[in-house]
Amino acid sequence: MSKKLIGIYKFTNKLNNKIYIGSAVDLYKRKHKHLYDLRHNAHHNKHLQRSWDKYGEENFIYEIIEYIDDENNLKIREQYWIDKLNVCDINIGYNILPIAGNSLGYKMSEEDKKKIGDSCRGEKNYGTKLTDAQVYKIKELFIEGLSNKEIALLFEVNTNCIHRIKIGETWKHIKVEGFIEGKKGLTDEQIIEIKKMIQDGIKTKDIVNLTGINKRRIYGIKNGTYWSHLNVSNLPISQAEFIYLDKNNINEIIDVKGGE
Repeated sequence: MSKKLIGIYKFTNKLNNKIYIGSAVDLYKRKHKHLYDLRHNAHHNKHLQRSWDKYGEENFIYEIIEYIDDENNLKIREQYWIDKLNVCDINIGYNILPIAGNSLGYKMSEEDKKKIGDSCRGEKNYGTKLTDAQVYKIKELFIEGLSNKEIALLFEVNTNCIHRIKIGETWKHIKVEGFIEGKKGLTDEQIIEIKKMIQDGIKTKDIVNLTGINKRRIYGIKNGTYWSHLNVSNLPISQAEFIYLDKNNINEIIDVKGGE
């Protein structure tokens, strides 16, 4: 039986040169696990998954960049490459967390957890502490489309902390181009695209599946409750499927058939 190869690998997007760095105690097994998950839209790194879906498998290259003899040095060398290539910068790479060792098939040690915790010093949010750099990264991930829950898991904080950042209750001084604070959480361009889908007769449930936006918000866009200032010609607002029943925000979804 051949010996397992230990080392550091990278995936590179040939079109924009963005990189994902990883390490494994079994490079062959790890490569095929990545490929299987990416091909089945099940990869743990949503940033990489969305790029894979957008550009296609043919535009990614897998390379082994360093072989390791001693497994105990694996995290050290992965950290070296993460830092050297700056792959946690959203404009350069697909890696999310700056600490190596989260995807090796074993849990982080208490020392690693303490390292993350010690690095999280700054404004307090519901008992958690984050740095300006981490919050900047969080806002970039919102732009990429990750959910509150996904981001909370990545940074090991609770979802309330992430939600407050998203709606602008905390960390307002961290500015990221393209990030819009507030409960809307969507850009004007995204809303216009959704309104065009509505105009083209795409069903609400299909818009939900395509965009990942919850059903109530789609109904609100359709009937003009949300983003009414953005107009798309011939949008069938009169065929809304959402009405309010009382002041307690209880609602009922109905089909209003437009006459010809």
